[in-house]
Amino acid sequence: MRSLRLATAAVAVGLVAAAMPAWSHIPAIGTTIFEELEVTSSDTGISVSGLVTYGGQSPVVLATDAAGDNTGGAATQPLGVDLTGLALAQREADSEDLTFELRLADLRTPRGTPESVQYNWDVEVDGGAARGGSNWSIKTMGTRLSTASLSPWAAVHTCEPGGTANASFTCTQTTPVEAVYDTASKTVYVNVPMSAIGAKPGSVISAWPRAGSPVWVGATAAGARTLIETYDGVADHARFTVPSGPSVEVTVTSAGTGAPVDHTRLDARTGDRFSSAIGVGPGTYDVTVQACFAGNCATRVVETTVGS
Repeated sequence: MRSLRLATAAVAVGLVAAAMPAWSHIPAIGTTIFEELEVTSSDTGISVSGLVTYGGQSPVVLATDAAGDNTGGAATQPLGVDLTGLALAQREADSEDLTFELRLADLRTPRGTPESVQYNWDVEVDGGAARGGSNWSIKTMGTRLSTASLSPWAAVHTCEPGGTANASFTCTQTTPVEAVYDTASKTVYVNVPMSAIGAKPGSVISAWPRAGSPVWVGATAAGARTLIETYDGVADHARFTVPSGPSVEVTVTSAGTGAPVDHTRLDARTGDRFSSAIGVGPGTYDVTVQACFAGNCATRVVETTVGS
């Protein structure tokens, strides 16, 4: 009976959603490209300058989960309660947002199932509170009637040690964030600013199984988890390291032999003009300029001659 009631609610809310404009976005990953690149030489050295636009990080798969292992099986898969995988990425190099992905066996409406189903993803940042880091709970639902929200609702909760007799942590909502329920990819995307979870470039985000599993899809009542039924969960997931900032690397080698001559790393964001002056003796050189963010790279190789 529970599955039937959820299916009816999903259809009713889906009809409303079909008439509404898009309420959020999925950050585009894009491609790293050189907007400008100039390599010149003189009698005393080589000069490199240019502008670059960085693409984002491709999603890093943190876990997979078998399809069909959810409560209700195939009959409830269209409600978006059957997890098949988890991924995380900084999809835009020039944004601090991290995009958490909950991949599903099926998802029929762009609002998923309404308030009766909630997705929960609990993480530790830099080892959690026990190691000087922090603990967080990321939650989302297809809608939240208690706040008259007709859009997907999502929020970050900070979790502090201490609480009631049956809880070692107390979690409090701190930051509303945006969510996308995408029927094409059968994925729920939640965009979370790094600052909202106390993360920074180089931080490690790991699974926090405070309730047995770090990620679960559960029944809710008025936005609160009822603990009556968990439809599916993921017992653990891999660690994720927030990428370091984008950079440009200039490598000079001797043309023909490939012998290394010079290597320079430049911190340069999208729209920042980078430049480097390299002093070398007379000769012919290969200048390799590579701009990268999280493995998304653009590379140019220019041959140039110094001196007469």
